[in-house]
Amino acid sequence: MSSHLGNMSKQGFILWLYVETPLHAGVGQGIGDIDLPLQRERSTGFPYVQASGIKGAMRAHCAENLEASKVEVLFGPDTQSAHEHAGALSLSDARLLLFPVRSLAGVWAWITCPKVLSRFLSDAKRVGLSLSLPEPPSPLSPGEAIFSQEGAEVVLSANGRGDLVVLEDLAFTRSSLSESFLPQWTEFLAERAFPKEPGYWRENLRKHLVILSDEDFQFFVEHATEVLTRVRIEPETKTVQEGALWTEELLSSESLLYCAGVVEPAHKPQEDGGSASAEDLLKKFRSCLTEHPYLQVGGDRTLGRGWCFAQITAAL
Repeated sequence: MSSHLGNMSKQGFILWLYVETPLHAGVGQGIGDIDLPLQRERSTGFPYVQASGIKGAMRAHCAENLEASKVEVLFGPDTQSAHEHAGALSLSDARLLLFPVRSLAGVWAWITCPKVLSRFLSDAKRVGLSLSLPEPPSPLSPGEAIFSQEGAEVVLSANGRGDLVVLEDLAFTRSSLSESFLPQWTEFLAERAFPKEPGYWRENLRKHLVILSDEDFQFFVEHATEVLTRVRIEPETKTVQEGALWTEELLSSESLLYCAGVVEPAHKPQEDGGSASAEDLLKKFRSCLTEHPYLQVGGDRTLGRGWCFAQITAAL
């Protein structure tokens, strides 16, 4: 893996967010059946988390674990002096890479699609990371799926062959397209995107990863999220307060998100005389997440929502 940003003073990276408790990054109020829906991309309908929310959560996390001067250099001054200089850290929206759904065999599967995988490669390339990962085959027809032929726990045997996957209440047959790209992707994600037991994640990704068509993936991420009904109780009567009944949409545990990011040299001199290079700032940011990898993203923090395992892939 290498970095080839046009301006070599910049350092690009991928920030991974593995969702360990259901995450609610909402839009305030919905106009459909769900009162508090998730943020979604307008063009695809895929759930995502806006960059402002990610950067705010990351700033709060770093403020607890880094010296104040480094936080200001990375994220910019506070609101009273925000005009003085910009932060050195830039983050994209957090995009969805893997989405968990129920499986008739093997309990659950991680699904993704060629569009999502190709977009990830483009995002990594844009911030200067050259990843040795193959492009997924395309097009994949609706109703078809690509999965490992050996040991996949989500596969059912039909007519004596392991060629059927049932996700939620929909059946998918094995595609004739090559699955040769899967081992490199599962190895890469297991080692870089998930918590620190690569053997466990490598095996689970290999056994539970299913590639669907873009259309089928879109259907699941629109209709297979968690929707909870919440109420507020009147303390005296112990009944629901009038108007205090609402539904809330959550991104499920086991989802995998990523942000593409860039660190630039500091936009102001370091008062402590320390290095202000992009490389040193990225190392500082990365070490913070290495030592303190868990942070909360989105709303409902006091309900334990949005705990994510965060780590960085960079060319350093």
